[in-house]
Amino acid sequence: MNASSHIVLLIAFMGAALTGFAAAQAQQPAPKQPSSSPSVSVQYQQPPATNPYAGQPEAIAEGRRLFTQYNCVGCHAPGAGGAMGPSLLDGERIYGSAPGAVFQTILLGRPHGMPSFERVLTPDQIWKLAAYLESLHSASGSASPATERGATR
Repeated sequence: MNASSHIVLLIAFMGAALTGFAAAQAQQPAPKQPSSSPSVSVQYQQPPATNPYAGQPEAIAEGRRLFTQYNCVGCHAPGAGGAMGPSLLDGERIYGSAPGAVFQTILLGRPHGMPSFERVLTPDQIWKLAAYLESLHSASGSASPATERGATR
């Protein structure tokens, strides 16, 4: 047998081996996906028009804690004045300032940087974060006392 015969034989052998491997894979059942994950999964639904925690000091304090714990400060700065992400002090939001719009932004994320927290935060936690953000500005758009004291304690 010459060298070219060896190459043809080798190619035929490799083809048969790959065909056998593919057939074996097709007969095996697909691996089971885990039925539940350790993360929180929130079924999307239209949020209410009002924040159930708006104006509640305990909820606002919890929202401030969550803002730091989930590293919102990494993009929006410790006082929420903006850094890589936009400022959250003035109440103006790219995707809407209404409580439901803020809820949706945190839940689903937004293109170009805002991650989804759907699998990380519960709806109550998202509402508390939104209550904290609402507390950072007054109805006139000026900074609130919560902002002047500093957002991270």
